[in-house]
Amino acid sequence: MAAHESAAMPIFQMPAFHLETSDSVMTEFMLTGIFKGDAYSGGVGGDREDLVIDKDENYRLDYGFLVHREATVRAQLHGLNEHTREFSKRKLTHDTDTLPTFLGIIGLYQKTPQLHLWHGIPIWIGSVARRKTGAHITFALSVSSWYHRAGTDHYMFVSEPCRRKTHLPSWTWAGWDGTVTWHAPPNLEHCAYMSDLIKAENFNLLWAADIYLSSPDRPQSIPLLDVHSAARLVSETPILVETRSPHLLICFQRVEDTEKGWAWNRVVDRPGREQRTSQSFDRDAKWYRIGRRLSCVAMSVQMTEEEWAQKHESGELISVLMFAGKYLDNEHGSARFLTLRRVGYASGRWERIGMLTLTIPFLANCLNN
Repeated sequence: MAAHESAAMPIFQMPAFHLETSDSVMTEFMLTGIFKGDAYSGGVGGDREDLVIDKDENYRLDYGFLVHREATVRAQLHGLNEHTREFSKRKLTHDTDTLPTFLGIIGLYQKTPQLHLWHGIPIWIGSVARRKTGAHITFALSVSSWYHRAGTDHYMFVSEPCRRKTHLPSWTWAGWDGTVTWHAPPNLEHCAYMSDLIKAENFNLLWAADIYLSSPDRPQSIPLLDVHSAARLVSETPILVETRSPHLLICFQRVEDTEKGWAWNRVVDRPGREQRTSQSFDRDAKWYRIGRRLSCVAMSVQMTEEEWAQKHESGELISVLMFAGKYLDNEHGSARFLTLRRVGYASGRWERIGMLTLTIPFLANCLNN
């Protein structure tokens, strides 16, 4: 329960034969937790493996805690994503309190040792799709999945004016002041994709950037491929992310979707909710493409679509491919980029200011394109 520290109230012992009907007995004594009534599809069905999360909605969160003690990985990831979103709405007096204040929430998920939050970014320390590179693959996915969106509509171009918290890396949501979401149009959330990767027997198409980690005071780099224990991340506390031999986006013009062949026919469903096709989502009236691929651009700094393209063409911005993978249950796939801005021309460093996702039909045929 959640209660004011100054409140003195009795805790009544319920007879065993009343326990099943005692839900409302304590209602008048219980006060709202900071996440009550916000997000997370907890409660009944919260541990369903077949749960399809098709968009951000405000579902019931039971006083900030998972309802089931033994929730599935998907339910835990969903709860974690929604806790992050609701926490990111709060305004803290001191920026340095961001991650320390979030430690209580992180503690809810520490019973699953493979699930680790590195500066607020969820990664899986364990095998993924039968590969011993879980940290590498899931970090590439997670770091290119979150973005800022204050509203609930699924626009395919989002540009939010967010303030940087410079004591934290730009690649984590904790390094910014703004409302975070994990939804990836057209119909997949980060938690669903990541849990699919964890439980998959095999993936014949799964790629992540060549990532190295380092600290400003420790120049020796750590290949993320070699990280098989969260203890190494905790002890060495790297904050700089380096991608070697990066693949850069070379097409920057977003054009209105006029092709008639595009379809996303998967039927999405929630237990107890009406079925609907994915084309019915509340998004822009028009879809847009980059390089003939359905695109979603999300920026943490304010700019127009024209400015986004111009800054890429001038070299002020670059978009680096971090993750590419086929979806588990259909032929489509996703390519996810980080959009970076140079931090001083002498430093050779860049900061994350946005992300880009491309939905690619028949991804296996697009490796060389």
